[in-house]
Amino acid sequence: MRKTCTNTISKAQQKFLEQLTDITIAAALDSPYSISYRMLSDICKKQFDIDFYDTFGITSFSKLPSCLFDEAVMFIADWFPDDDTMELSIFVEDEFQRFIYRYVDSIPKESPAYQQMMEDFMYAVCSGAKGLD
Repeated sequence: MRKTCTNTISKAQQKFLEQLTDITIAAALDSPYSISYRMLSDICKKQFDIDFYDTFGITSFSKLPSCLFDEAVMFIADWFPDDDTMELSIFVEDEFQRFIYRYVDSIPKESPAYQQMMEDFMYAVCSGAKGLD
């Protein structure tokens, strides 16, 4: 049975939950520097919002009762995107790695060169370029 309370969480607690959500989504999609994150983070955020609403019945952290804060932290820490999104994430990462390995053996995801190659790859995929396989 759910606890009942009348107070909502503080602004600091809201910010913490927002940051934890961002970290959770980034971790699920490899990192904030990955192509999966670039392509799927908005989808994951929408999935998270739906799952959070289904669990807590609210559409904003600002409406979360303070007595449910710990439960919300655990929910966020344990949350994961759906299987279809994760399969797509793995597929996109694998395809991008195949694309990168044509040019270099390895490259740090945080580097500007990696980010540029990601832009080039996304442009090539979206434009229907030949020879990506």
